[in-house]
Amino acid sequence: MADHIALEGYIGGDRKVMDGLVDQVRAELISACPDFALIRDIADASKHAKLSTAKKAPRQVSKAGQIRRIGGAYMGAAYATAPYNTGTVITVTFDSGQSRPLSGIVRSVLVWEAKLCPVGPHRPTSQ
Repeated sequence: MADHIALEGYIGGDRKVMDGLVDQVRAELISACPDFALIRDIADASKHAKLSTAKKAPRQVSKAGQIRRIGGAYMGAAYATAPYNTGTVITVTFDSGQSRPLSGIVRSVLVWEAKLCPVGPHRPTSQ
């Protein structure tokens, strides 16, 4: 998301300029919506299994195992261990030990995406 916002309309090819633009937008997004950093860490951990220490910003999630799927009563959970008639919930346990449902984190980031990019290459326009 930060890359799309930062490079919208940029036609140059200078890698340092592009990286600077992306870093600036990423910092602004994280300042406005701290969950943006969580989404980045969750995506990176899911992709790479285990993350190295970030040089620019501390990570909040560092291993893929911190992202867990918990099944509801119809989704394979043991009897009486999940609310009745619920679906799968994905939770994220941060390095600090705090846990949150992934859905709320994603929702807060999507609100910002809708505000910043109402129409763009990643969002179809209605005709």
